[in-house]
Amino acid sequence: MDLAAVLAPVSPHQFFSQYLTKEFLFLPGSSAKKFADLMPWSALNDILRHGRFDAGHLRLVKEGKAVPPETFLRFDQGKIVSTPRLLATELTEQLREGATLIINRIDQTYEPLTRLCEELERTLETPVRINLYAGWRSSRGFDLHWDDHDVFILQVSGRKHWETHGTTTRFPDDQCENVERPTAGPTWSRVVEPGDLLYIPRGCWHVAVPLEEPTLHLTVGFSNFTGVDLLRWISNRLRAQEVIRMDLPWFSNREVQIQHLTALRAAISEICSEPNLLETFRHTMNGTARTRCMFGLPETATPQILPDSDSFVIALTTSRPPIVELSETVDVSLGGKVFHYDAATRPLFDVLAKCEGRSVAAFRAELSDAYTTEQVTAFLADLVRHGIIVLQQPVTPHPAESEAINATVGGS
Repeated sequence: MDLAAVLAPVSPHQFFSQYLTKEFLFLPGSSAKKFADLMPWSALNDILRHGRFDAGHLRLVKEGKAVPPETFLRFDQGKIVSTPRLLATELTEQLREGATLIINRIDQTYEPLTRLCEELERTLETPVRINLYAGWRSSRGFDLHWDDHDVFILQVSGRKHWETHGTTTRFPDDQCENVERPTAGPTWSRVVEPGDLLYIPRGCWHVAVPLEEPTLHLTVGFSNFTGVDLLRWISNRLRAQEVIRMDLPWFSNREVQIQHLTALRAAISEICSEPNLLETFRHTMNGTARTRCMFGLPETATPQILPDSDSFVIALTTSRPPIVELSETVDVSLGGKVFHYDAATRPLFDVLAKCEGRSVAAFRAELSDAYTTEQVTAFLADLVRHGIIVLQQPVTPHPAESEAINATVGGS
């Protein structure tokens, strides 16, 4: 599931131009099962059974107040460390009495949601995180509130009554204090059904109440880059200039202070006047986007690194493709690191961008006319060694896989 599937029938282009950061959006589900496979109740039971949660990761809230963690969580003190342990009976009793279950960053715990985050990050070009909310009675988890980030609400199971009240401060962030509460009634009110979606821009006041039935939704949160982020990046770039690094002339006369401020102003103005500044900033943010924790064991821990089978699938360790720049060498930026390759590898990186999610066999087939098997093998092994890609067991065949594999086998 990618952004287009999440938003259907609204296209990503329409969402970006009309709604993103601007306007609340409600989309009734085309099917009650639209989001059902993202988090079945059975999967939640498994996560609670096998997960290790602390008080910041798993919470219970009721009528806007946190339930004390010690009522449902114990820390077993071992010889070296203490291990958190959920108390199943006590936690279930709290839920039965009206508490809402919240699991923060559940995308780090459950693979289908990890993949959803990765797909959304490709298009939104910003980190994405998912929290789970499950309720059973009619007690609200949180009171009327606003968030300092945008959210998609994906109603997975059951129903919930939602209200939105618009914004009272435009584009608030976590530094905004005393944001005025809305005084009028809701601007939108509705019972949200399974398969429905809400988009709530940051700063939009909202509240949700369960309806005396099991209900589960996922809150997909993301923060768009702002002028604050741009200025922070600009300040780091400016460190290369001596006038920026100089001590401020606290004890000099007025004339010297004015001269120093004039020089500072000129340095800042020069960089802000670059015509492609925003595109350069965007390029840098994509090149420094964090990588996710991915493994290709057992093969990657062996001396040969690569598996014997070419059916393994190529997966990038970041949702943003590596930034590949060609000079005397091929410079690859990924996760804040830069790797240098021979200029002859540029076609290999061009093909890699097309082959993510496809098998090693398909990758080899694309390059069979220009590179030897040994050269491709060495290239892939080096990418794995540097953490640029991992090779994973195939789950479902890619539509183009059969043709690529058959062509490779037929050619041999």
